[in-house]
Amino acid sequence: MHFGNDLSPRQVGQHCGSPSQLARISSSELCDGKEKGVHVLDFRTGSGFNFLVVPDRGMDIAFAEYKGHNLAWMSGTGIVAPAYYEPEGWNWSRGFFGGLLTTCGLLHVGIPDTYKGEPIGAHGRVSYTPARNVSHAAEWSADGCRLSAAGEMHDIRPSLYSLLLRRRIEAEAGGKSLRIHDTVINSGCTRTPHQIIYHINAGFPILSAVSRLVAPSRKVTPRESVAAEGAKDYHLCEAPAAEYREKVYYHDMAPCSDGRVWVALVNSALGDGLGLYVKYAPENLPRMIQWKMMGEGTYVMGMEPSNSYGTGMAHVEKLGSLRQLEAGEQVEYRLEIGVLEGREEIAAFEAEVARAKPAPTIIAPPLLP
Repeated sequence: MHFGNDLSPRQVGQHCGSPSQLARISSSELCDGKEKGVHVLDFRTGSGFNFLVVPDRGMDIAFAEYKGHNLAWMSGTGIVAPAYYEPEGWNWSRGFFGGLLTTCGLLHVGIPDTYKGEPIGAHGRVSYTPARNVSHAAEWSADGCRLSAAGEMHDIRPSLYSLLLRRRIEAEAGGKSLRIHDTVINSGCTRTPHQIIYHINAGFPILSAVSRLVAPSRKVTPRESVAAEGAKDYHLCEAPAAEYREKVYYHDMAPCSDGRVWVALVNSALGDGLGLYVKYAPENLPRMIQWKMMGEGTYVMGMEPSNSYGTGMAHVEKLGSLRQLEAGEQVEYRLEIGVLEGREEIAAFEAEVARAKPAPTIIAPPLLP
């Protein structure tokens, strides 16, 4: 922890009436419109890196900022309370707030589908599931202060499936990143499909016409023909455009020197340069989905580690990519989301990515007709 000086817990107590004046988590409820009653946890790290965790919406992360610069795209829906969830078809999007993180899953992601004869709406239920056993803490020690929140979401349809997500989010006081540790458990009695997407949504002003995606992509596969058009420019951004058609790309990534995949959206023209990055362990998240949406109002670049293509269970299974969990089996996911500040940090990040991927990127044919 660094606030002008490195302070021990005792020294913090000498300088402050309460350590919360340096870093804190505030628990509150939203109180207007469809957001009314939604429980939120406001993380203030003391560095200018702040974010809002929403336990009532799957422990996802809505607003995020760094030193006054917004990091995430926020939709016009607001942080809709889970009681307003509409599971039919694509009505999931009526409460899709975007934010720094929306989790899709746990059974299903992507297009509306069916499972054992029952219809399933787009992107699954977990992002609308209120967490239980929620806790949060600011823990001071000789090493500084760690801010954390934890909770669990149960995605269950009795007699069909039972999937449990245990999530812990941590950040260091004085830091500019957060860590997510998720454990998904098949708490049912039968083998069950498990799909997940970490829908990380970069927005203006980090996203602008001069921004670029930095990623160790060995192969980039357009989802369909509209994405195949201009696919060589997948990493470049544009100004907001009317009637823009979203472009989705699937990335096969090379791991960096620490074994993780490093991906960032970088804007070198914003101040001295600013970027939003995600680093994740690829063992259980074999692909990154890029959501390139340069539309007016829906102006967002999604960086989405995933274990699926989101094209329907039958199609994903045909591709040999449908993850199944045996009864009692569990899988862990670890991600870090943070800020790159200044030309030196951006250059170091780009150099690491370049070392991971020495060969040119292959642009593959579209996944779908």
